[in-house]
Amino acid sequence: MQNLTTQKLIAVLTLVGLLFAAYLYWSRAASPIEVEIKNATTVTVAVRLESDADNFYPVSMVVPASTAKTSTTGKDKSLKAIVLYADGQTKQSQTIDATKPGAVLVVVTSEAVELRYKP
Repeated sequence: MQNLTTQKLIAVLTLVGLLFAAYLYWSRAASPIEVEIKNATTVTVAVRLESDADNFYPVSMVVPASTAKTSTTGKDKSLKAIVLYADGQTKQSQTIDATKPGAVLVVVTSEAVELRYKP
């Protein structure tokens, strides 16, 4: 009998540990970067993975001028928002001045990232 009770206790503790680990994993997933868009007509969004730094992966998302903010959410807390401009300027920022031509928001991450509007 005591052996069965010990096995049940171990099973319950294991389940609690797994649930806690899952909570920790998903709680760190919510690390959004909000990007303010000033004077925008449209802003192109692309994703660059740290493991494949030579390629940009465009995302089919165009941000209209009426959208005040957009946010990126990923499982990696080291998400960085980098703005590239057609004149060659690059700045790490959370503000996009889309009056400059060819403003591209590049999200650099080591994992896949989900992009979504935050109106």
